[in-house]
This record gives sequence, C-alpha cells and structure tokens, in this order.
Amino acid sequence: SCRFAPPGPSNDYYLRHVRLIDASFRRLMPGRKPILPNSPTVEDARALAMDTERVVISHAFEHPEPRYNYVNSAGLDIFESVWEEFLEMPSSRSAEPQLRSDREKFIMEVKENGFAEGFSVVRISLKGRRFRPHDACLWNITNDDGDITGQAVLFLRSKVELL
Repeated sequence: SCRFAPPGPSNDYYLRHVRLIDASFRRLMPGRKPILPNSPTVEDARALAMDTERVVISHAFEHPEPRYNYVNSAGLDIFESVWEEFLEMPSSRSAEPQLRSDREKFIMEVKENGFAEGFSVVRISLKGRRFRPHDACLWNITNDDGDITGQAVLFLRSKVELL
C-alpha cells in the first residue's frame, strides 16, 4: 500500500506540504510567478493537485535515495503514472539508467546552491516514453526550521518536447 493517500479532502490536498513548496520557491526565485496565491487555502491546494498545465513534483531526501512525496495531475499525466505507483518510486527512476549519475550530480548541485532555473533534461515516463521539459525550475524545500527536507520541480506541459 502507498505511503501517502492521493490528495483529497481528508488530507486537505496536502496544503501544508504545498505551502512549503511555494514558500521555498518564492524565497529562492522571487522574480517568478508564485505557485500558489498569497495565504493559500485548501481550495488552492486542490486546484494545484488538479492542475493539468503546471507540473509540480517533489521528493524527500530519504535513505538510501530520494523518493517522491508529491505529484499533481499534470505530473502524473506526463509520467504516465498513477499516484500510488509514482509515490512508491525512487525519484532517480525519472531518468534513463545511463543518465542517473548525471541526475544525481545535478540534484546535489541544487541542494548546495538552492535552486536551478531554465534547465532542460531528458526524463522518462513509467511506460518508457522519453520527454524533455524546457525552462524547468528545481529548488530546495526547507521546513519552518530552515532544514532542507527535499526538492521540488516545476515546468509547464506546453513546454514539454516528446522525444
């Protein structure tokens, strides 16, 4: 069984988590349009969960490797997956096997620097379809104590090139 239930009324559509994603994004990339409105509500979290254009995905730094802990509808669609399957997967599986060490280096660089924006890397869906999101952002998620707990990515479906 999955570690996390899909976003819904019983978990406030992960409002607490998406607030951290948004707050970290705003702090690190103040020039970009925020992910959520100011003072986000459960309805805003629901809208993000159901969004079909903005892909928002996060992973937590767990041992032995990062694992996904949030994905919205656009993310599930582009990765050709469902919530339960996606959240059981180590995030390294989003890259092709021969590119996983490059991905790991990039993740660590972002962990050190705080964020990367405007990047474009090839990813692979769970069904093996290759795609390249353009103008993506990856940034560290910090908790209320300032500890880095994971990272999130944002890109637009309209800026995805299918390979």
